[in-house]
Amino acid sequence: KGADRGASTLSPRPFQGLIECLQNADDLGASNMHIAYIDKPCPELLIVHDGAPVTLANVGAMLLPWLSTKNGDANAAGRFGIGQRTLGALGGPIALHAPPFHFVMGEDGPVSVEPYCDVDGVYQAGRRNTMLVIPLVQTVTGEKVVEAVRELEVDSLIFLRSIRTLHFHHLNDPSKDLIFAIKVTPRRNGWIEFDDGAAEVEISDVEVVLPADRAQSYRRYSTWRTIRSGEKRSNKATGACTPIGVCVPMNASPQPLRLYDRMPLPVLTGLPIGLNAQFDPDAARSTLL
Repeated sequence: KGADRGASTLSPRPFQGLIECLQNADDLGASNMHIAYIDKPCPELLIVHDGAPVTLANVGAMLLPWLSTKNGDANAAGRFGIGQRTLGALGGPIALHAPPFHFVMGEDGPVSVEPYCDVDGVYQAGRRNTMLVIPLVQTVTGEKVVEAVRELEVDSLIFLRSIRTLHFHHLNDPSKDLIFAIKVTPRRNGWIEFDDGAAEVEISDVEVVLPADRAQSYRRYSTWRTIRSGEKRSNKATGACTPIGVCVPMNASPQPLRLYDRMPLPVLTGLPIGLNAQFDPDAARSTLL
């Protein structure tokens, strides 16, 4: 219980859990993530993705803070096992609906609940989508949820492996709906010289599809760097190579981009380019170690 409380208050950013869910969905190969706010008698936040279905091993990791199924996977972004528990800053208890699993993450263990009804355009149980349901505390209003999703912006998708669309649905006021979407088009590959030899560079064009008034495009360069003997990552498996990426805006007057560990980090460089690498963040993903 103490570990659970600690995880829910770890980040100084109350909506950090949204980024953690984006990271988890991308690790699972999702192409879309949906965030929905509904002002029922008790307001709820729904977070849905179409990635690989939940397994029993995933359930165990969800229920036990600081237990991760990913810290042995050098290519997965997750490492601490507390990402989804940071959603506790928004409310709770959190429920998981991922057929055949339907339960609330209670302090004393999982409590089985009835399956959640399908939500048009958001959640369909028949597709084995994964959905988290968070009953919100009174201070988390629909306006704050909209603002948090706007802060994610389309730039949060630039370095993701599979997610191409982020939807926000205000189920009581569709005029506040948001859609962020990109299109990634591979170009011919190039090469870069390192001191220990040449490495192939994947070159892709990243076009902002939605919102329509954000006519922005980027060129993304990605390669892999051999890790020198003795170099280790913090609290995470270290592969033989590590990815490095640079994203260059192709339009004039771009807004400054961020540092990324596939997911956007709250670290601004002041540069118009985005930089992606397997940085070692602190557990709250608020700074770099």
